[in-house]
Amino acid sequence: MPMIIGGMACLSFLFLATASATPAASPVGMDRSTAKPPYIRIDQRQARDIAWDYGITRIEEMALSGSRWEIAGRDSEDEEIALDIDAHSGEVSR
Repeated sequence: MPMIIGGMACLSFLFLATASATPAASPVGMDRSTAKPPYIRIDQRQARDIAWDYGITRIEEMALSGSRWEIAGRDSEDEEIALDIDAHSGEVSR
């Protein structure tokens, strides 16, 4: 004989089953592994584009250090260029 579950018990079961099968989202609704820190507005692609605008034609090193992108490379005449780009504002210093 089949067991009949009451309406409220059935709803509770469905809610718990769904909640446990749904992965938790980060506070901003993104996967935590790909979320940028809140002070980072300039991503790696944007920093690379800024470096090219400042004459770097070949990037040799690029790293995010705190809230600054540190980029080293060479220009079209093979001269070394080093830039620091503020990861929040995009401001460039040499």
